[in-house]
Amino acid sequence: LSMAGGWEAGSGHVVWCEAVTHLHRFSPLIAEVFNTYSNIATLMAGSYGLRRAWKLGLPLAFYFADLCLMCVGLGSMVFHATRSFYGEMMDELPMSAMAFGYMWCLKGTHRVTSGRSWSVVLAVYSMVVAVAWGSYLLYGWYDVFTTSFTGQVIVSALLSLDAIRVAGTRRDMYTWWISLSMILVGRALWGIERHLYFTGRCPTSTLELSFWLHPAWHALSGWSHALWMLSVSNVACQARKKRA
Repeated sequence: LSMAGGWEAGSGHVVWCEAVTHLHRFSPLIAEVFNTYSNIATLMAGSYGLRRAWKLGLPLAFYFADLCLMCVGLGSMVFHATRSFYGEMMDELPMSAMAFGYMWCLKGTHRVTSGRSWSVVLAVYSMVVAVAWGSYLLYGWYDVFTTSFTGQVIVSALLSLDAIRVAGTRRDMYTWWISLSMILVGRALWGIERHLYFTGRCPTSTLELSFWLHPAWHALSGWSHALWMLSVSNVACQARKKRA
């Protein structure tokens, strides 16, 4: 794509149901109004995390991950407003960076993220993500991006669960499970929206519950992030004290 072509409407890899049935219906400037503004929930979750990190003096990794979430929310707004390739990259690149931030938050909390193992894990992790992104950018394989991002999140989720089991509190564990429940529900709604698009059954009215599947994904994924960060902050602070 040329520099100008990257901003063309429809140049992104993904088309959402709102763009099929309600393209510019409510605004000449915003292609998908509800998919755009629902990212306010994402920005609120990121703001909550940053405020909490500052108030409690959490490790730098927590600031990084929450700043990445803010970038995801802003990028997603641009993507849904413009339906452009550059807007899509502004959404998806920070997602991978945010997932890296999850692993960083876990540094020293688990044997896999401690000592020499941390350097090896970080190198392998970075290489896999780089290969996935190279394939995505060169060949437009969107599924490679989604699979890579999902893998990043799953690895961090499993490591954090084990770390909380060993050194966390009961409240940390409850919070972790609530976070998991939210992301699973959100991911299911995301998948249903994709199914409706690919089968040509996108909702034609805002009165249909299925119209709100993708906006719900934005809210659930953002606040799932916030709760996961809350669940691991205790063990992360313990690990920092041990390193000090």
